[in-house]
Amino acid sequence: MMKVALNKMFLTLAGAMLVIPFAAIALLAGSRAVQVAPITKFNLLLVALAVGGTIASSLTTQRKHGGRRF
Repeated sequence: MMKVALNKMFLTLAGAMLVIPFAAIALLAGSRAVQVAPITKFNLLLVALAVGGTIASSLTTQRKHGGRRF
């Protein structure tokens, strides 16, 4: 039983290790685009809405599936 949980945790960590660099690059590219854009306040609002939507979607999915199960 513990071996299965350890394998699933390893898969989750491996997936996170693959996603984190791409998310960091996207965050840097997005921040650079916001700096260059002429209407910064409006773009910051869009970024805030996108981040809020992502968090809300994540929480909804987590509630729907009952959180993380190993």
